[in-house]
Amino acid sequence: MKSLTHCNHLKFGYGPQFADYSPDETFYIGFGPLSREPDLPFEEAQKCAQTIDQEHNQLRLCLSGGLDGEAMALAFLEQKIPFEVRILRFKDGWNDFDIFHATKFCKDSGISYQFIDLDIINFYESGEFKTWAERYRTGSPELAAHCWFLDQVDGTPVIGGDMVRSQIVAGESQLIVANDHNLCFFRYFQKEQREGIPSFHYYTPEFAWSFMAHLKPMPEIYAIEPNDRSEEFYLEKLQRYLRGGFPIPPNTERRSKYHGFEKLKDHYDQDEIDYKERFRKPVLFREFLPQKKAFLIEREDVLALEIFSSSLPQPYIVT
Repeated sequence: MKSLTHCNHLKFGYGPQFADYSPDETFYIGFGPLSREPDLPFEEAQKCAQTIDQEHNQLRLCLSGGLDGEAMALAFLEQKIPFEVRILRFKDGWNDFDIFHATKFCKDSGISYQFIDLDIINFYESGEFKTWAERYRTGSPELAAHCWFLDQVDGTPVIGGDMVRSQIVAGESQLIVANDHNLCFFRYFQKEQREGIPSFHYYTPEFAWSFMAHLKPMPEIYAIEPNDRSEEFYLEKLQRYLRGGFPIPPNTERRSKYHGFEKLKDHYDQDEIDYKERFRKPVLFREFLPQKKAFLIEREDVLALEIFSSSLPQPYIVT
Protein backbone atom coordinates (compact mmCIF):
# COMPACT_ATOMS: atom_id res chain seq x y z
CA MET A 1 0.00 0.00 0.00
CA LYS A 2 1.36 3.43 -0.97
CA SER A 3 1.82 6.09 1.68
CA LEU A 4 -1.11 8.36 2.55
CA THR A 5 1.18 11.32 3.23
CA HIS A 6 4.62 11.89 1.75
CA CYS A 7 6.96 9.32 3.32
CA ASN A 8 4.17 8.62 5.83
CA HIS A 9 5.37 11.64 7.81
CA LEU A 10 2.08 12.22 9.70
CA LYS A 11 1.82 10.46 13.05
CA PHE A 12 -1.22 10.21 15.26
CA GLY A 13 -2.54 7.90 17.93
CA TYR A 14 -2.93 7.34 21.65
CA GLY A 15 -0.04 7.35 24.09
CA PRO A 16 3.71 7.33 23.36
CA GLN A 17 3.34 4.28 21.09
CA PHE A 18 0.63 5.91 18.94
CA ALA A 19 -1.90 3.18 19.69
CA ASP A 20 -4.89 3.11 17.35
CA TYR A 21 -7.36 3.34 20.22
CA SER A 22 -6.78 3.85 23.93
CA PRO A 23 -9.15 6.61 25.10
CA ASP A 24 -7.72 6.83 28.61
CA GLU A 25 -4.41 8.01 27.17
CA THR A 26 -3.52 11.32 25.53
CA PHE A 27 -4.22 11.60 21.80
CA TYR A 28 -1.15 12.84 19.92
CA ILE A 29 -0.73 14.21 16.42
CA GLY A 30 2.44 15.51 14.79
CA PHE A 31 4.19 16.07 11.49
CA GLY A 32 7.54 14.74 10.31
CA PRO A 33 10.57 17.05 10.62
CA LEU A 34 10.91 19.91 8.16
CA SER A 35 13.62 19.37 5.55
CA ARG A 36 13.80 23.11 4.78
CA GLU A 37 11.98 26.36 5.44
CA PRO A 38 8.50 26.26 3.92
CA ASP A 39 7.85 28.36 0.82
CA LEU A 40 4.59 30.25 0.35
CA PRO A 41 1.58 27.94 0.75
CA PHE A 42 0.62 27.96 -2.95
CA GLU A 43 4.17 27.03 -3.94
CA GLU A 44 4.17 24.17 -1.41
CA ALA A 45 0.76 23.05 -2.69
CA GLN A 46 2.14 22.81 -6.22
CA LYS A 47 5.07 20.71 -4.98
CA CYS A 48 2.56 18.38 -3.31
CA ALA A 49 0.55 18.12 -6.52
CA GLN A 50 3.68 17.21 -8.49
CA THR A 51 4.69 14.49 -6.02
CA ILE A 52 1.18 13.03 -5.89
CA ASP A 53 1.09 12.94 -9.69
CA GLN A 54 4.40 11.07 -9.77
CA GLU A 55 3.28 8.47 -7.23
CA HIS A 56 -0.38 7.90 -8.14
CA ASN A 57 -2.58 7.35 -11.20
CA GLN A 58 -6.16 8.29 -12.10
CA LEU A 59 -6.40 11.21 -9.71
CA ARG A 60 -9.94 12.03 -8.58
CA LEU A 61 -10.15 15.29 -6.66
CA CYS A 62 -13.13 15.38 -4.31
CA LEU A 63 -14.80 18.80 -4.29
CA SER A 64 -17.73 20.10 -2.28
CA GLY A 65 -17.85 23.70 -3.47
CA GLY A 66 -15.68 25.01 -0.62
CA LEU A 67 -12.43 26.95 -0.56
CA ASP A 68 -10.19 24.10 0.61
CA GLY A 69 -10.98 21.83 -2.33
CA GLU A 70 -10.80 24.71 -4.78
CA ALA A 71 -7.37 25.72 -3.47
CA MET A 72 -6.21 22.12 -3.89
CA ALA A 73 -7.49 21.97 -7.48
CA LEU A 74 -5.74 25.25 -8.36
CA ALA A 75 -2.38 23.70 -7.44
CA PHE A 76 -2.95 20.80 -9.86
CA LEU A 77 -4.20 23.16 -12.56
CA GLU A 78 -1.18 25.44 -12.18
CA GLN A 79 1.11 22.46 -12.80
CA LYS A 80 -1.07 21.21 -15.70
CA ILE A 81 -1.53 17.86 -13.97
CA PRO A 82 -4.47 15.86 -15.36
CA PHE A 83 -7.27 14.93 -12.98
CA GLU A 84 -11.02 14.51 -12.78
CA VAL A 85 -13.42 15.71 -10.11
CA ARG A 86 -15.98 13.74 -8.13
CA ILE A 87 -18.82 15.53 -6.32
CA LEU A 88 -21.23 14.14 -3.72
CA ARG A 89 -24.80 15.05 -4.68
CA PHE A 90 -27.74 14.57 -2.31
CA LYS A 91 -31.09 13.43 -3.60
CA ASP A 92 -33.83 16.11 -3.76
CA GLY A 93 -31.35 18.97 -3.85
CA TRP A 94 -30.35 19.01 -0.18
CA ASN A 95 -26.86 20.25 -1.08
CA ASP A 96 -27.75 22.27 -4.16
CA PHE A 97 -25.69 25.20 -2.84
CA ASP A 98 -22.57 22.98 -2.79
CA ILE A 99 -23.34 21.58 -6.23
CA PHE A 100 -23.75 25.03 -7.76
CA HIS A 101 -20.35 26.26 -6.60
CA ALA A 102 -18.47 23.00 -7.26
CA THR A 103 -19.79 22.70 -10.82
CA LYS A 104 -19.30 26.42 -11.52
CA PHE A 105 -15.64 26.11 -10.58
CA CYS A 106 -15.23 23.01 -12.74
CA LYS A 107 -16.94 24.60 -15.75
CA ASP A 108 -14.98 27.83 -15.42
CA SER A 109 -11.74 25.85 -15.17
CA GLY A 110 -12.51 23.30 -17.88
CA ILE A 111 -12.41 20.34 -15.49
CA SER A 112 -14.25 17.07 -16.12
CA TYR A 113 -16.52 16.07 -13.24
CA GLN A 114 -19.01 13.39 -12.25
CA PHE A 115 -21.63 13.18 -9.52
CA ILE A 116 -21.96 10.43 -6.94
CA ASP A 117 -25.57 10.40 -5.72
CA LEU A 118 -26.71 9.66 -2.18
CA ASP A 119 -30.19 9.63 -0.67
CA ILE A 120 -29.01 11.44 2.44
CA ILE A 121 -32.40 11.32 4.21
CA ASN A 122 -32.52 7.53 3.89
CA PHE A 123 -28.82 7.29 4.82
CA TYR A 124 -29.62 9.06 8.07
CA GLU A 125 -33.06 7.74 8.94
CA SER A 126 -32.24 4.09 8.13
CA GLY A 127 -29.30 4.27 10.54
CA GLU A 128 -26.79 3.40 7.83
CA PHE A 129 -24.69 6.40 8.86
CA LYS A 130 -23.89 4.63 12.16
CA THR A 131 -22.28 1.69 10.34
CA TRP A 132 -19.87 3.98 8.50
CA ALA A 133 -19.22 6.17 11.54
CA GLU A 134 -18.36 3.22 13.75
CA ARG A 135 -16.21 1.42 11.17
CA TYR A 136 -13.94 4.43 10.66
CA ARG A 137 -14.38 5.86 14.16
CA THR A 138 -15.88 9.28 13.80
CA GLY A 139 -18.45 11.05 15.92
CA SER A 140 -19.70 12.96 12.88
CA PRO A 141 -22.64 11.71 10.76
CA GLU A 142 -21.48 14.18 8.11
CA LEU A 143 -18.03 12.57 7.91
CA ALA A 144 -19.72 9.17 7.83
CA ALA A 145 -21.50 10.27 4.64
CA HIS A 146 -18.18 11.34 3.16
CA CYS A 147 -16.66 7.94 4.01
CA TRP A 148 -19.54 6.36 2.06
CA PHE A 149 -18.76 8.78 -0.78
CA LEU A 150 -15.07 7.80 -0.83
CA ASP A 151 -16.07 4.17 -1.18
CA GLN A 152 -17.87 5.00 -4.42
CA VAL A 153 -15.05 7.06 -5.95
CA ASP A 154 -12.99 5.33 -8.63
CA GLY A 155 -9.25 5.80 -9.14
CA THR A 156 -7.20 7.60 -6.49
CA PRO A 157 -9.36 9.90 -4.34
CA VAL A 158 -7.70 13.13 -3.20
CA ILE A 159 -9.35 15.08 -0.36
CA GLY A 160 -8.52 18.71 0.36
CA GLY A 161 -8.75 18.69 4.13
CA ASP A 162 -8.14 21.89 6.07
CA MET A 163 -5.11 24.13 6.59
CA VAL A 164 -3.13 24.01 9.81
CA ARG A 165 -3.27 27.48 11.30
CA SER A 166 -3.20 29.55 14.43
CA GLN A 167 -6.55 31.18 15.12
CA ILE A 168 -7.31 33.91 17.62
CA VAL A 169 -10.33 32.79 19.63
CA ALA A 170 -11.53 34.68 22.71
CA GLY A 171 -8.33 36.71 22.64
CA GLU A 172 -5.97 33.72 22.66
CA SER A 173 -4.07 32.00 19.87
CA GLN A 174 -5.15 28.42 19.32
CA LEU A 175 -3.74 25.73 17.06
CA ILE A 176 -6.31 24.46 14.55
CA VAL A 177 -5.34 20.90 13.65
CA ALA A 178 -7.25 17.65 13.08
CA ASN A 179 -8.46 15.64 16.06
CA ASP A 180 -9.08 11.89 16.18
CA HIS A 181 -12.56 11.76 14.69
CA ASN A 182 -11.53 14.14 11.86
CA LEU A 183 -8.91 11.59 10.82
CA CYS A 184 -11.51 9.01 9.80
CA PHE A 185 -10.48 9.33 6.12
CA PHE A 186 -7.03 8.02 7.03
CA ARG A 187 -8.66 5.05 8.73
CA TYR A 188 -10.84 4.48 5.66
CA PHE A 189 -7.85 4.13 3.33
CA GLN A 190 -5.93 2.05 5.86
CA LYS A 191 -8.78 -0.39 6.52
CA GLU A 192 -9.73 -0.74 2.87
CA GLN A 193 -6.08 -0.92 1.71
CA ARG A 194 -6.73 1.70 -0.96
CA GLU A 195 -4.53 4.29 -2.56
CA GLY A 196 -5.60 7.80 -1.75
CA ILE A 197 -4.73 11.15 -0.20
CA PRO A 198 -6.86 11.68 2.93
CA SER A 199 -5.67 15.28 3.43
CA PHE A 200 -3.92 17.26 0.70
CA HIS A 201 -3.12 20.03 3.19
CA TYR A 202 -1.21 17.53 5.38
CA TYR A 203 0.62 15.80 2.52
CA THR A 204 4.08 17.18 3.38
CA PRO A 205 5.40 18.81 6.56
CA GLU A 206 6.43 21.83 4.49
CA PHE A 207 2.91 22.45 3.17
CA ALA A 208 1.33 21.73 6.55
CA TRP A 209 3.54 24.33 8.24
CA SER A 210 3.52 26.86 5.39
CA PHE A 211 0.46 28.86 6.50
CA MET A 212 1.81 29.36 10.00
CA ALA A 213 5.28 30.11 8.62
CA HIS A 214 4.09 32.94 6.37
CA LEU A 215 0.84 34.19 7.91
CA LYS A 216 0.38 35.68 11.33
CA PRO A 217 -2.70 34.75 13.38
CA MET A 218 -5.73 36.53 11.98
CA PRO A 219 -7.33 39.13 14.26
CA GLU A 220 -10.37 38.02 16.18
CA ILE A 221 -13.52 38.66 14.14
CA TYR A 222 -16.02 36.60 16.09
CA ALA A 223 -18.17 37.88 18.92
CA ILE A 224 -19.35 34.32 19.52
CA GLU A 225 -18.20 30.83 18.58
CA PRO A 226 -17.11 30.70 14.90
CA ASN A 227 -19.91 29.72 12.53
CA ASP A 228 -18.82 28.29 9.19
CA ARG A 229 -21.89 29.60 7.39
CA SER A 230 -21.10 33.21 8.29
CA GLU A 231 -19.71 35.73 5.85
CA GLU A 232 -16.86 36.49 8.26
CA PHE A 233 -15.76 32.86 8.31
CA TYR A 234 -15.61 32.75 4.51
CA LEU A 235 -13.75 36.05 4.22
CA GLU A 236 -11.22 35.10 6.90
CA LYS A 237 -10.37 31.80 5.19
CA LEU A 238 -10.31 33.47 1.76
CA GLN A 239 -7.80 36.03 3.05
CA ARG A 240 -5.54 33.24 4.30
CA TYR A 241 -5.51 31.61 0.89
CA LEU A 242 -4.98 34.87 -0.98
CA ARG A 243 -2.10 35.87 1.31
CA GLY A 244 -0.69 32.39 0.77
CA GLY A 245 -0.51 33.04 -2.97
CA PHE A 246 -3.53 31.05 -4.14
CA PRO A 247 -5.16 32.68 -7.22
CA ILE A 248 -8.70 32.09 -6.01
CA PRO A 249 -11.12 34.00 -8.22
CA PRO A 250 -13.60 36.31 -6.46
CA ASN A 251 -17.05 34.83 -5.95
CA THR A 252 -19.49 37.15 -4.20
CA GLU A 253 -22.24 34.49 -4.31
CA ARG A 254 -20.23 32.29 -1.96
CA ARG A 255 -19.62 34.83 0.80
CA SER A 256 -21.89 32.77 3.04
CA LYS A 257 -21.52 29.05 2.37
CA TYR A 258 -24.79 27.43 3.41
CA HIS A 259 -23.77 23.84 2.78
CA GLY A 260 -25.99 20.76 2.51
CA PHE A 261 -25.55 19.44 6.03
CA GLU A 262 -26.56 22.79 7.49
CA LYS A 263 -29.68 22.67 5.35
CA LEU A 264 -30.42 19.22 6.77
CA LYS A 265 -29.84 20.41 10.34
CA ASP A 266 -32.29 23.27 9.85
CA HIS A 267 -34.84 20.85 8.35
CA TYR A 268 -34.76 18.46 11.31
CA ASP A 269 -34.65 21.22 13.92
CA GLN A 270 -37.64 22.90 12.29
CA ASP A 271 -39.60 19.64 12.47
CA GLU A 272 -38.86 19.48 16.21
CA ILE A 273 -36.49 16.58 15.66
CA ASP A 274 -33.23 17.70 17.21
CA TYR A 275 -30.44 16.91 14.72
CA LYS A 276 -27.78 16.44 17.38
CA GLU A 277 -29.92 14.13 19.51
CA ARG A 278 -30.98 11.96 16.59
CA PHE A 279 -27.85 11.77 14.44
CA ARG A 280 -24.88 12.89 16.50
CA LYS A 281 -25.60 11.40 19.90
CA PRO A 282 -25.85 7.79 18.59
CA VAL A 283 -22.21 7.94 17.43
CA LEU A 284 -20.74 10.33 20.00
CA PHE A 285 -19.34 7.61 22.21
CA ARG A 286 -16.63 8.42 24.70
CA GLU A 287 -13.95 6.72 22.58
CA PHE A 288 -14.46 9.31 19.83
CA LEU A 289 -13.65 12.16 22.19
CA PRO A 290 -10.28 11.69 23.89
CA GLN A 291 -10.02 13.57 27.15
CA LYS A 292 -6.50 14.84 26.45
CA LYS A 293 -4.98 16.01 23.15
CA ALA A 294 -1.46 17.17 22.36
CA PHE A 295 0.52 18.33 19.33
CA LEU A 296 3.97 16.82 18.97
CA ILE A 297 7.14 18.43 17.65
CA GLU A 298 10.50 16.67 17.77
CA ARG A 299 13.09 18.67 19.71
CA GLU A 300 15.52 18.33 16.79
CA ASP A 301 13.01 19.96 14.43
CA VAL A 302 14.32 23.47 15.05
CA LEU A 303 12.52 25.06 12.09
CA ALA A 304 9.13 23.75 13.21
CA LEU A 305 9.74 24.86 16.78
CA GLU A 306 10.56 28.39 15.60
CA ILE A 307 7.40 28.57 13.48
CA PHE A 308 5.28 27.15 16.28
CA SER A 309 6.62 29.41 19.03
CA SER A 310 6.26 32.55 16.90
CA SER A 311 2.56 31.83 16.31
CA LEU A 312 1.55 30.19 19.57
CA PRO A 313 3.37 31.51 22.64
CA GLN A 314 1.28 29.39 25.03
CA PRO A 315 2.87 26.14 26.18
CA TYR A 316 2.05 23.00 24.19
CA ILE A 317 3.43 19.50 24.66
CA VAL A 318 6.69 19.12 22.74
CA THR A 319 8.66 15.90 22.67
